[in-house]
Amino acid sequence: MNSKVLFLLISLTLSLSLISAVDFSIKPEYKQGETLIAKLSANFINPPLPENIYFYRNYVRVSIEPHLIKINDDYYLWAILPENNANYSVQVKDATYKEGTQTKSDVIVANFTISNKTSLFSVTPGVIYTNDTFDITVQNLAPTQIEVKSLNSNLTLTLSLKSGDSGKFAFSPSDFEKNKLLNLTLSSGNDEYEIPVYVYGKTKSGGTFNISSSDKELDFLIPNSDISLSTSSEVKRTIYIRNTGEENLTNIKISLSSPLNNYISISPSSFDLDVNETMKLNLTIVSGTNEQDIEGEITARTSNFEISEPLTLNFIANYTQQSNISSNVTSLESCFDISGNDEFCDANTETCNGNSVDAFEGSGCCIGQCIENPKSSTGSIIGWILLAILVILVAWFFFKKYRGAERAPVDLLKLGKGR
Repeated sequence: MNSKVLFLLISLTLSLSLISAVDFSIKPEYKQGETLIAKLSANFINPPLPENIYFYRNYVRVSIEPHLIKINDDYYLWAILPENNANYSVQVKDATYKEGTQTKSDVIVANFTISNKTSLFSVTPGVIYTNDTFDITVQNLAPTQIEVKSLNSNLTLTLSLKSGDSGKFAFSPSDFEKNKLLNLTLSSGNDEYEIPVYVYGKTKSGGTFNISSSDKELDFLIPNSDISLSTSSEVKRTIYIRNTGEENLTNIKISLSSPLNNYISISPSSFDLDVNETMKLNLTIVSGTNEQDIEGEITARTSNFEISEPLTLNFIANYTQQSNISSNVTSLESCFDISGNDEFCDANTETCNGNSVDAFEGSGCCIGQCIENPKSSTGSIIGWILLAILVILVAWFFFKKYRGAERAPVDLLKLGKGR
């Protein structure tokens, strides 16, 4: 049995052991220089990371740079393949996933071959996840000039390239339907790519994007959007989202931009919210092995609008979180979680009939009910005092006016005679 047959048997055995739990969609054969595009699906607990993806030629690890993008619940892998005819495999390590009721951490393996034929062209990148304009670079790998066509439902573009030259197709978000996974076809001769494209963004309502602050009906409550953690570690954080509008909201979906979605999982990711209701979102963050800063956005989307807030991850070697930094506020629960309601009493007009405690939103969460303070009698007392002063002033005025008036003398003798 030669080495190639042995390699294929070992790879096939590993792949079959995962078939029920992991779906690794990859072509069995590629051309030299072609862009590999594959999809990885499973119920991941610890997700796959780019730094834990390795390529092998037979049994020897080779330098092929992997790129990984999460779209919805699936992971899309792309890479530029070398110009060598051989048997290859791609292995995903250090990811854990569910297989029935069991948690598995087996290496995920997919094997393929690179033929002795050369691809007419390569594409970079092989997967698109964006809300902005983007380019796709095409390189002519053929010995002659070629024409590459780009086709989606809205437009067709053509690019002529001499041998070895590169060119770009430029696209706008308006070229694609928002918040939907689509395939962009690039072809030349018999070679063709189906590039996954996901353009996320505000859903159009009445021809405009509903993004003004006055229309916003959801609020993220994020105490610290800049999260630091040690490399090769896992932390949990809690954030909240609240319905601040005047209507109940249904089917709210939470998503993360790339590459944040490679490192953060959120639960729950879909839910309903009644008016003034707050939902707790649990974030599980798994850092990579290398020090880096990763920026992105967390988005809440309904059927007719969305809101986004920035998030930043800082992976730092040997990082230790100090007990006095402000991010510890994430350990506080919301007022609703503590008391079953969102009662924050107005200090000027209300009093809590139970205990007031600190909550995520701030201090003064009432475990009980906010009772309106009884109206003070001070106003009545002041009124009576003013009335009394007024009466005294009036009496004093009349006293002063008539005190000096002369009266006619009384003749007592006349009175006695009846005169």
